[in-house]
Amino acid sequence: MDRKIDEAALRWFVRSQAGDFSSGERQRLDAWLAEAPAHRAAFSALDATWERLDDVAAMLPERVRAVPRPAPRRTGLSRLLPVGGILAAAALAFVFLMPREEVLRAIESPPGRHRQITLADGTRVALDADSSARVSESMPPRIELVRGGIYLDVGLAASGRLEVRAGTARIRDIGTRFAVSLRDGRGQVAVAEGQVEIQDDQRLLLLVAGRGADFGPQGIEAERAVAAADIAPWRNGQWRFAATPLTELVDELARQQRIRLDIPDPKVAALTVSGSFPISEPDRVLWAVAQVHGLKLERLDERHYRLRKG
Repeated sequence: MDRKIDEAALRWFVRSQAGDFSSGERQRLDAWLAEAPAHRAAFSALDATWERLDDVAAMLPERVRAVPRPAPRRTGLSRLLPVGGILAAAALAFVFLMPREEVLRAIESPPGRHRQITLADGTRVALDADSSARVSESMPPRIELVRGGIYLDVGLAASGRLEVRAGTARIRDIGTRFAVSLRDGRGQVAVAEGQVEIQDDQRLLLLVAGRGADFGPQGIEAERAVAAADIAPWRNGQWRFAATPLTELVDELARQQRIRLDIPDPKVAALTVSGSFPISEPDRVLWAVAQVHGLKLERLDERHYRLRKG
């Protein structure tokens, strides 16, 4: 049966057992049941499972069964004995919400090209050049960033529930737009609008718009302020560098423009570049670096350059 239907049926079933279940909720439940035979089947299966769990409670030791029962009519999960209620909740979660083999589909963008897709829940995902992610077929989708960068404009259906996994970090949306990047085990998350939670095995951090965090193999490292223009600038066709080592510029040129840049001298490779440049004009950033640092730029062929001391 469809997992989404299972989950909805379980929510409705647990709610319907509560003592404060209103007539309006009953009408909405009836309408949901009438929508499809699969809805009725899932709800009936839960009811049957619940009845069988009464038998489990009946087999508990006498000293436990001697605990007085509540009113005969179901009034929430507490209608069973305390231990029976625990068993019932665990069994229902196991039967209907146990992890199932999750189908993931790959979404990728090649070097030199960005890509944008819209997921079934309305979330728009933009991929930076040379990026790879996996997306679950569940609702809301779960996204695993394998490498590169993504920018998410989360759909209303997934707001507050969509999760992104990147390296050691788990990032949960709380109605927002945000960017995540991951390269060589190190990553960043930056929030453009709304809020996200980023979590590792040791801590949980709430990030609001204009804030970001770095993470690495050991987990979350630091929170910092992030300018709006610095959040996934590749979406607007821009490079933005802030004291960025030339070794990273080499990677960016290869990813965004499939350009090879050789820097034979390690001391030159350790120099930095700052500024904003159009991705479509890589020559501009190369000439700027050469001029600022007094270097010589050689063009070996159409997509191959060398940067060395003059």
